[in-house]
Amino acid sequence: MDSTDVERLHVSGTPDGRTGNILLSMASRHTIRHYQLSMDSSSGAPVALASLDYNSKNSRYLVAAVFPDGVETCISNKDYSLLRFLHTEGSTKQTRQTDSLAIPSDQQLWQVFYQDSTFYAIAVQKHANTLFIHRRRQGTGTEMFQKEIAVKKWGIIWYHGTRNFIKDRVDNLYDLARSVGMTQEDSTTPPPLTSAVLRSKCYIRPGMLYLTFDTHHLVTKIIEVPLDERPSRLLEFKPEDWYQKRVPPGFSTGNSYVFENILITTAIVYHQPWLSFYDLHTGKLITSYAPDAKGNTSFPRSPIWQVGNFWNKDKVHPIKLADFTENVFDFWTMGICARDLDSGRFAVEIGTIYNRESFGQLMLILSTATPFVIVSDPLLRFGPVPIHTMYFYSCFEKGALRALPYKETMDKSELINTFASSQNISPKGLSGFQHGNDYWLGWYDADQQKYVIYKF
Repeated sequence: MDSTDVERLHVSGTPDGRTGNILLSMASRHTIRHYQLSMDSSSGAPVALASLDYNSKNSRYLVAAVFPDGVETCISNKDYSLLRFLHTEGSTKQTRQTDSLAIPSDQQLWQVFYQDSTFYAIAVQKHANTLFIHRRRQGTGTEMFQKEIAVKKWGIIWYHGTRNFIKDRVDNLYDLARSVGMTQEDSTTPPPLTSAVLRSKCYIRPGMLYLTFDTHHLVTKIIEVPLDERPSRLLEFKPEDWYQKRVPPGFSTGNSYVFENILITTAIVYHQPWLSFYDLHTGKLITSYAPDAKGNTSFPRSPIWQVGNFWNKDKVHPIKLADFTENVFDFWTMGICARDLDSGRFAVEIGTIYNRESFGQLMLILSTATPFVIVSDPLLRFGPVPIHTMYFYSCFEKGALRALPYKETMDKSELINTFASSQNISPKGLSGFQHGNDYWLGWYDADQQKYVIYKF
């Protein structure tokens, strides 16, 4: 790789549903390159699929997909009002523009992604409750579906302040879309805890999109949006189902996560932990786990791990539940996510993030980490973000959702951090992505003049 291509390099990895391999996309200031990474081999050179020139001052790279006859790349202009589709032939490597898609001026582009060789662009009407789905198939043109979604005054986005001149309340769908801080397109890849603590999330599933919002009264609102002409559906999950009484304002906090066909909610009420499971399609409570007589979790769990403290930034050590719940309330952040362990079990991670050095800086990071136009590839950035985590794991049986004895799960985050530190590479130069339980970490090696990739 030429060193001039490294400036403003954006690296992303997208699973190829047809082959199970990874589509690696590298966008620099003037070039977009696509490669294929094999999921089966642990080493070897990536296979070059396409390379095209573009001007990053006037264009934005959004997303790409592999087709039997080549690679299609979607780029936009600076204000995301015009999307262009560039097709690179697999045999000749020649690139041509096939068509384009204009986003009307009263709409704001929100999500872009591919599903089964079909391109979707999701837009919302500015300051309104209307959502537009632009669906494009190669050779057949573009269809548009309009959805009216009754989002009202749902509450505060951030409980402890926000940036100046940034609206911090949800009053309509436009506000809700702007507040989304976590987008998950690949259901097999759990998000990082720093994204899971955010209260507005988007889950992209085959033929469906879910938009969730967790209020500060522990009510989870879910918008189910089919990616076709079917109408949307609004579901509401209330804590009275599992708490059996009114939730005390100011003495509780929680969050939710969509895993397969269930909604998982967690909460700390009066410094005591709760966990519940709902059927996502019917909205009915399946089971819940109240705290035990001593105020601890009534399900087996791992130790609660704290990553770093005020004096030792990289040290990982266990802490008591009381310390965990205290930090949850100090920083009013709580997150939950889940991932498959095997065909019969899944793991649930519950945690919080904190920043002892500067609470205001933490909120600034959170508020700037929610771009309105979201590129949907499962991108991870490994950088010097001054946010630490506290978390624990639990295991459950699929189907019956029975709590299982805790078995230590493979957490590769510390392995990656240790490896990255041993390479003496600036964190600003590192980028990576995750697929399932595999992590890919890469950076530009100036001595070799190559972009090197490691798999964990």
